[in-house]
Amino acid sequence: MQLSNHIRVSIHSLVILLFFGLIELATAADDVRLNIHQIGNWYALSDSQLIIEDHKKQRYRVDFFHPCHGLVAAETLAFISKGGRLLDRFSAVVLPDGSRCSFATLSQVITPA
Repeated sequence: MQLSNHIRVSIHSLVILLFFGLIELATAADDVRLNIHQIGNWYALSDSQLIIEDHKKQRYRVDFFHPCHGLVAAETLAFISKGGRLLDRFSAVVLPDGSRCSFATLSQVITPA
């Protein structure tokens, strides 16, 4: 019963956040790519999600295959790409301690109008 109430409250909170435009939606496209040299900023939402912002303020969301322990506390990241300068869903980040975290998805974030 307690879990059911928790889920109900979470869904209610999500609906309120979506209504007021306080969260953003991400497109689930497999062909999203971002030039590493265009990265302007990044911040961790959690150890499982990262937001990357390019120099034009366009945002991209990264979901990792597994929690990337230490991501939230990291002050620097190295972006690793298998395709030269382009980040895609096959890319990864390396934390200052040498931990490597592989992307599961890379999605462009769309802000609700």
